[in-house]
Amino acid sequence: LCLLVAACMAGGALGCSCMPTHPQTHYCFADFVLVTMPKIQPIDERSKTLHGNPIRHSAYSISINKNFKGQLGKDVDPSSVYTMAETSLCGIDIELKSGQLYLLAGYIYKNKMHVGLCNWVSPWEEVTEKQRRGLKYMYRDNCECAIQPCFPGKTCKPWDEQTCLWDDMYTTDCSSRLSACVKSSDNTCSWF
Repeated sequence: LCLLVAACMAGGALGCSCMPTHPQTHYCFADFVLVTMPKIQPIDERSKTLHGNPIRHSAYSISINKNFKGQLGKDVDPSSVYTMAETSLCGIDIELKSGQLYLLAGYIYKNKMHVGLCNWVSPWEEVTEKQRRGLKYMYRDNCECAIQPCFPGKTCKPWDEQTCLWDDMYTTDCSSRLSACVKSSDNTCSWF
């Protein structure tokens, strides 16, 4: 009986979890990749409700310092980026502070830029030199290469010849910090 009551009370709980994702994969699947600086602290907005509860978004007013990917302007508002206000609803897990640079790789929904917990959001100072080089050149030119996560204790084989096996994500993670999966002249992909 106690379990039945607890199960009924927990019916409204929501949650968010993400698979580990290599920066190149973030880049390739993102609608936009920017280096931005928030101008002011976020403004909380409320929108339609979910099961009677209002959904809160945080809207950051931003200035764009560098655009690595995405056509913004005519159809997309480049002055703001949105996220859910709670991480349980996939909102970002860091606070974007005004006056600091951030890398944002996100998606466009209803002509607005959005980022969430599963997107690449990082202080720019934490983006390595190799990742910056990837953002400028290597990631864009190698989106046809796939990066396959391999979890500890598993024996993994790449899906095909255009796949790089990412098997150090929980140890040294050199692959995400220092490498890109690039296509060679024989149409295979490997770490560079």
